[in-house]
Amino acid sequence: VSEVMNTASILMGNGAGIPIRIATGAAHPADTFAIVAAKGGPKSIRELKGKKVAGPRGTVLHQTLVAALLREGMTPEDVEFVPMGIPAALAAVTSGNVSAAMVAASAVIKAEAAGCQVLTTAKGLVNVNLVTTVRKSFYDDYPEAVERIVAVQREALRWIRSHWNEAVWIGAKEHGISFGEAGRLASWSNYYDTLTEEDIKGLEADQEFLVKNGMMIKPVNVREIVLPTALR
Repeated sequence: VSEVMNTASILMGNGAGIPIRIATGAAHPADTFAIVAAKGGPKSIRELKGKKVAGPRGTVLHQTLVAALLREGMTPEDVEFVPMGIPAALAAVTSGNVSAAMVAASAVIKAEAAGCQVLTTAKGLVNVNLVTTVRKSFYDDYPEAVERIVAVQREALRWIRSHWNEAVWIGAKEHGISFGEAGRLASWSNYYDTLTEEDIKGLEADQEFLVKNGMMIKPVNVREIVLPTALR
């Protein structure tokens, strides 16, 4: 079970033969995924040409980078992509070891505090959808357990909505940021639980993009990777 996974990774995993299934929704946080430039570095996506860009490979952030480059008439080959996790990418960009980094959530706040500039967020570029996932074999063997996991996740979301300030304080403490900064991230997160037809169409559009740009080995039946628990 993965409490939160981005749908780009899920699609790529299934395309590679790894049967991951979506159990319930989590968030649509397009504003919290960003490409940031080092302090005094590039001022636009176009200025990334020939520069090092760090971040996690095979994720919605990677998809965001590719989409941002294509929008500017560029290609992924126009930058030197350095694969690494978000904490390492944040350290690399704030220390000036790379020109830009792909970061998310509190890492965006911390990058800005260090003088980095947000070049673009995922909004308008990528359908950012975070979901809770399980292995297909786990669902097949323990459907009642998955039902329980989904119920607890949705109960937690109801608690967050009815205890907003308390939830934001917990998030602030967990990420080491201020209450105001945590509130900003939380308001951008667009928490949700039940997937809609729009979410399914978003998955189909993402798959088309990933396959077209060589980020996904082969297409899959998108509707088959969404469990009934995610739709009710």
